[in-house]
Amino acid sequence: MTRHYQRMLKDSHILNDFSPNFIGIQLHSDDCTRISSAQELRFKTYCLERKYLAPEKYVDQKEYDEYDCNSEHFGAFDRDHKLVGYVRLVHSDRSGYFPFQHYGLKLFSGFVLPPPKESGEISRLIVSQHYRRRREDRIIPGDQNATECSEIKVPDRRIHSPQILLNLYRQM
Repeated sequence: MTRHYQRMLKDSHILNDFSPNFIGIQLHSDDCTRISSAQELRFKTYCLERKYLAPEKYVDQKEYDEYDCNSEHFGAFDRDHKLVGYVRLVHSDRSGYFPFQHYGLKLFSGFVLPPPKESGEISRLIVSQHYRRRREDRIIPGDQNATECSEIKVPDRRIHSPQILLNLYRQM
């Protein structure tokens, strides 16, 4: 285990067998390297892969928005120190609203939100494409492009546990 990874382990306060391959930590605003990595992962995921946001809007290939400064940021890293997961917890703005309320998302009739000071909005939840479920991990009936399970020759070394997501949630 490298010295850098050991330092990340120490910073994370998670020293157990819960997730031996990934470590979740809070990304502080003064940690420019990790924040930059998170913005690059956000750009790759939301602009290039999912095409949710227009890539030309982010000339530096880093996705960020006006809610970042009012958020807590969390990252999951693999043993090679690469950021493989990210999530942010957005706090309410000065008027007590969250981003989803500014975009007009309607809640269920009769649903009452908890007080803004006691809640937050989880957003920009990402797992790197290299760690997401593969197409052949789950065959969907009727999928013309699906591969039959018997045709898969590559040994599967993945653990069927959402370790990256659980690390991120645990840090929040």
